[in-house]
Amino acid sequence: MYRSVTGLLCALVAGSALIGATATANAHHRYGGCCGPIPPSYSYSTVQTSSHRTVFHDVWHKHIVNREKLYVHVERVHPVEYIHNVLRIHDQTVEKVHSVHESKVEYVPTTVVYSTSVVHIQEPCICEYCK
Repeated sequence: MYRSVTGLLCALVAGSALIGATATANAHHRYGGCCGPIPPSYSYSTVQTSSHRTVFHDVWHKHIVNREKLYVHVERVHPVEYIHNVLRIHDQTVEKVHSVHESKVEYVPTTVVYSTSVVHIQEPCICEYCK
């Protein structure tokens, strides 16, 4: 019994060390946390280059010529003018009348107008004597 517990503890310690080693190996891609950015991916390409050279050989002959160098001393005057701008806002209420047109429809109660007429119709005689 004692040997199985010791073997189990050794396996547990070795497993945690293995997991810890893999976690630290991948930590440099995470930039400070497990929720950091995705590790970078790289792609490589090869470009064929060619170069063309032209070699020049220069020979210098010195001809000494006396020249004057002019030194000009300039004093600059920079005037500074301070201007204080004051914005004065005068609030006034001015009435401006706008025409507003509004349309409405109102329904008035219906008025019923009755008219009557009498029509006299002359019917033919329907008695037996008239036949």
